[in-house]
Amino acid sequence: MTTICITGMHRSGTSLLARVVNLLGVHLGSPDDHLAANRANPTGYWEHRGVVRIANDLFAHLGGDWAGPPHLPLGWEHDPSLAPLRERAAGVLGELRSDAEVVGFKDPRACLLLPFWREVTEVDRVIACVRPPRAVTASLARRNELPERHVAALTSRYLSSLVANAPELYLVDYAQLLSASPELLGDLAAHLGLPSPTDDVVAEVAAFVQPDLDHHDGSAEGTPELALAEEVHARLGELDANRQWLVALAGTLNEAAASDGRAPGGVGARPTRLQTVTRERDDARDQLAAMEADRDHIATHRDALRRELTAARKQRDAARRREQRLRERRSVRIALGIAALIRPVLAAWRRVRGREGAQG
Repeated sequence: MTTICITGMHRSGTSLLARVVNLLGVHLGSPDDHLAANRANPTGYWEHRGVVRIANDLFAHLGGDWAGPPHLPLGWEHDPSLAPLRERAAGVLGELRSDAEVVGFKDPRACLLLPFWREVTEVDRVIACVRPPRAVTASLARRNELPERHVAALTSRYLSSLVANAPELYLVDYAQLLSASPELLGDLAAHLGLPSPTDDVVAEVAAFVQPDLDHHDGSAEGTPELALAEEVHARLGELDANRQWLVALAGTLNEAAASDGRAPGGVGARPTRLQTVTRERDDARDQLAAMEADRDHIATHRDALRRELTAARKQRDAARRREQRLRERRSVRIALGIAALIRPVLAAWRRVRGREGAQG
C-alpha cells in the first residue's frame, strides 16, 4: 500500500497535479466524493470532501483557518484533543485504501497540517506544485478578495512549512506541468513508483491540460511580503542547498503567529470578519453555480428524453397505421377469397333452379 500526499500553495496548480497523477495511476477516491468544479476551478479540484472537512475542522480546532493559520506549537499533532479528528481521518483514508494499492489525497492545507496526517497514516510520498508567487498572489487575492500583501505572506508560510514538514518533498513546476511532456510524466511516474505512462495515458493527460486556463500573468504589486515569497520560490529551485534556510523561516513565521494568530505585515494574520463573510459568499456562489450547472444538465437531459419520447410515439403511431392498413388489406383479401368460393356455388344453384323451372 502506497499513500501519496499532493499539496502546495493554493492556486499553484495542485488540482492539475492531482488529476495528472490520477491519470498516471493514483487512486483519489470516487469522483462523487470530490469537491465540485466551479468557476474558480472549471476542470475540478480533485479534492476529497472528507479530507477538506477534516482539514478545515482541524484548523478551526487549533484557532484559525486556511487563510489565517494559527501558531502550531512543537508536537501539536500529538494533542489528545485531536483524537476524534484522527479517527475521522483514518476512516476517510481507509475507504480510499479499500479500492486501490496506490492512493492519494490532495489538499493545499497539508503544507501546514502534514504532521497530523502522518499521525493517521504512513505517507510514502509528498509531491507539490509550485508557481511564481506573483501569479499565485494575483489569482488568490482576486478569487477570495484578500489583500495581496496577506496572500504573499501566506505563500511564504505555506511553502516554508511544507519544506519543514516533508523532507522527502518532490517539486513539480507549474509551467512545466502545463507542457505535459512525456519526459515530465515519465519522471513523475518513476518517482511515485508507477509504471511508465503509455502513449494513451500521455495523450489523455495532454487532452486534460488546458494552458489557456492560466489566466494570471503575475500582476501583483511589489511589496516586502511578495519579495519574501519570491525569495522562497527561488530557493525552492535549489531545495537541498536551501532546506535549512527554509526550515528556519518556517519556524520564524510560525512563531510570528503565536500572538493570537496575528503577526506584523500580515504574516499568518487571521482574516477580518468581512473577509470571512466574503469567502462564505464566494463559496455559496460557487455552490449555486454548480447547482445551476446541474440544473441545466438535467434540463438538457430532460429535453433529450422528451425528444426521444416524441420520436417513439411517432414510431408507435406509424406502426399502428401500418398495422391498420395491413388489417384492412387482409380483410379485403379474405372477402375476395370468400367471393371466389361462393361464385361456383351460386352458379351451380342457378343451374339447378334453371332445370327445375324447365321441368315445371
